[in-house]
Amino acid sequence: MVNQLDPIDVRVRLTVDDLYQLRIPIKSSAIRIGASLFASIFALVMVVLAIMAATHNARAWPVLIDLLPLFALAMVIPFISFVLPFLFAREDIKNPNLNGESLYSFTGEDVQMNGTTAKASFTWQALIQACETKNAFLLYPSKDVAIILPKRCFPTQGSIAGFRTLISERIARVQLPS
Repeated sequence: MVNQLDPIDVRVRLTVDDLYQLRIPIKSSAIRIGASLFASIFALVMVVLAIMAATHNARAWPVLIDLLPLFALAMVIPFISFVLPFLFAREDIKNPNLNGESLYSFTGEDVQMNGTTAKASFTWQALIQACETKNAFLLYPSKDVAIILPKRCFPTQGSIAGFRTLISERIARVQLPS
């Protein structure tokens, strides 16, 4: 049981990186690096073939034509996986509700938020779900809206552990890393 006299205060100022980390569809860094490396090498091969074709090498044209759909695919996948989430995160951070600083105070009884554009106080029953990712906690007051609490914003590692315990006790559906 968490000591209800000690609130856990979290001062949150979201960054583009916070939002980007939540948007990227591929979470494994090894897969991201592999996909980027594959796309880079494949693009280089296509450039070499295009140069060979431009210098009238008759053998390069059929290979270049055959590989063109794969080249398009190799460029689209990294764009969808990495570039679009970054562009969306950059747009999201312009939202005044996400851009300013907010102070969240979590106690055993309730949650209080004091932000640049809003103030709120609600009970734990208002949160239907919580989820912990590698870099953040997400609290859901509805299925489509999340309160983002980056772990870097917690004052200590102990407060992260205390918060994990608190949400486990107060929210019915909690997804913690195994």
